[in-house]
Amino acid sequence: EFRRIKRCKNVLYATTQVLAESATCKEVIPKILQSICESLEWDLGAFWTIDIKTNELRCAEVWHKPSLKVPEFEALTRHTIFSPGVGLPGSVYANRKPLWITSVASDTNFPRAIVAAKEGLQGALGFPILIGNTILGIIEFFSHAIQPPDEDLLKMMSSVGCQIGQFIERKQSEDALKRRIDFEKTMASISTKFIILSDFNNAIFKSLADAGQLSKASRAYLFQFRDSGNIMGITHEWCNEGVKPEFEHLQNLQSTMFPWLMLNLLAGNIIHIADVSKMSPDASAEKEEFERENIKAILILPVYAENELAGFIGFDNVVTTGAWQEEDVARLRIMAEIIGNAIARKKAEALITHMAYHDSLTNLPNRNLFYDRLQVALVQAKRNER
Repeated sequence: EFRRIKRCKNVLYATTQVLAESATCKEVIPKILQSICESLEWDLGAFWTIDIKTNELRCAEVWHKPSLKVPEFEALTRHTIFSPGVGLPGSVYANRKPLWITSVASDTNFPRAIVAAKEGLQGALGFPILIGNTILGIIEFFSHAIQPPDEDLLKMMSSVGCQIGQFIERKQSEDALKRRIDFEKTMASISTKFIILSDFNNAIFKSLADAGQLSKASRAYLFQFRDSGNIMGITHEWCNEGVKPEFEHLQNLQSTMFPWLMLNLLAGNIIHIADVSKMSPDASAEKEEFERENIKAILILPVYAENELAGFIGFDNVVTTGAWQEEDVARLRIMAEIIGNAIARKKAEALITHMAYHDSLTNLPNRNLFYDRLQVALVQAKRNER
């Protein structure tokens, strides 16, 4: 009894200390798994997250004693996806309360039982990480010994789950605020780059680089249309470190090659694909091209100049699937609007220059252009004399 009480106190103390010393959510989870395993004298811990869109549970982190050899169970845990009510994580998620398993080998709702028994794992417990009524994740622990149920420990784990939930909520709020400030600073910086259009190309490149790095994209690029929208090509591209550029392969493309893309762009839709492999059959041509470029996820925003579709900016991920945050998408749309306005201004300035040097009726070069070119030639001639 004394040993049991001491273990409970050790868990509370270790959890509180880890939460106090950790700066980020990414940093805290492995430490929590390790500290609770060591305090309980158990062997392995795993953290599961909930995919809100699919309502499935996926393993995000595993920690075990350095001396423990459970390669098959660890690999199975990392790659298994559970639905609510299935397995230990799914049962905890469905019931929203801690669960104790005396021996996983004899449990009828433990799909990993055969591998667990093969590598000597027996007792298990799991508990939810909660913020109010919202479950943020599931933590499970395993022991080589058959573990008789401990109701007091389960109750304490409920408290621990709430503590971790409060920490995650606070850090997520801090991270969201910092990210919003960083994005707003970046958008403001991008806007100032286009005040003067004398270095339009450099402004585009720097803007794509800033936005690409902030949104953790693999590539960021600008496509522009020409020939009344019939031809498109990439005009500017930024690539993250180690990512292969596609600039040379994406020139002078017929817009009709990608009907699904064009249909959405002309409708003003943002194209947000979290997993390219799951694109609909209607977008078969686009899917084939994205997969050729090894794109796993992509975000495309239409660029309008004076209410006319001028092109689009794209952000893709060649490393992993996953959606962009809605707040980030909204801010990147502002960037698309800034670039669209800059393109419109650039076209307007080019038109004004053309009108100044060409006859309004014949569109032939006028006297102003002749004098301008003459002055340039005279200056060049004087330099050559020197």
